[in-house]
Amino acid sequence: MGKGHLIRPLVLIEFTGGMQSAMTFGKSEVSEVMFDCQKSQMKNSSVTWYKETQAKGQVTKVFSDSPWHPIEMSMIKLFADMCG
Repeated sequence: MGKGHLIRPLVLIEFTGGMQSAMTFGKSEVSEVMFDCQKSQMKNSSVTWYKETQAKGQVTKVFSDSPWHPIEMSMIKLFADMCG
């Protein structure tokens, strides 16, 4: 098992080219993710969207404190690497 019960990485995601959709609010987002290594679940403590890539430019949207949910497909490897 990982170093602790709860792990909080920061994750930068970029949306370029055809990845833009009605559900995106800019070219990049930074998520403070919380993994519960014992229960194999996750939540986003905060998500901040930026107008430009690399979390630069104007902040376009902020979300906070989503409910706990199963590990998202895009986060499975990170979860496994951090929680062991």
